[in-house]
Formats: sequence, C-alpha cells, structure tokens
Amino acid sequence: MKNNKEEMITVKVFKCPYCNDKVYAAYRNDFQSCECGLFSIDGYSNDNLFVLSKIDPKIKRKLKIRTMKMSKKEYLEKIKKQKENELKRNNDEK
Repeated sequence: MKNNKEEMITVKVFKCPYCNDKVYAAYRNDFQSCECGLFSIDGYSNDNLFVLSKIDPKIKRKLKIRTMKMSKKEYLEKIKKQKENELKRNNDEK
C-alpha cells in the first residue's frame, strides 16, 4: 500500500530588499540567488545559514530570514522557477 502523505522539508526563505524576490534553500550546498543577483543563500543546516551579499557582508542582520515547512514537490517547483528566472536574467545580460 502506498503512503499518500507528502514528504515535508524545512526550507529557509528570505526576501531580497532590492528586487523583492523570495529565495528558498533547503539543503547543504543548495545555493540560490535572488532575481537581481545581489543576494544568495545556502540552506546549510537547521542551526546555520549562509547569506552572501554583493553589497554588504554584514547585511545578514538586516534580512528577515524565515524557516518554514513545505512539501518537497512544492519546494522543487519553486527552485525550478528560480533557475528559469536566473537563466532568463543571464540571457538578458548578454
């Protein structure tokens, strides 16, 4: 008998203060960037969070970073959309 219950994962989310893009990261080395490319996040572990800013390395204190639960399927859809936006942005820059 199949288990219909979806796998839930813990995801870290922040909103870029410049482009207002929401960025999601759940796993170690799951390095994601916002649309404008100024901020990146790595969903390292439950206790640690790595945020990289091209503007100010101390900006982590200013960002509102949330931890939330979502289904793995929903998370993968959000990451797919983030990657599509990143590819589009890279193509527009050429």
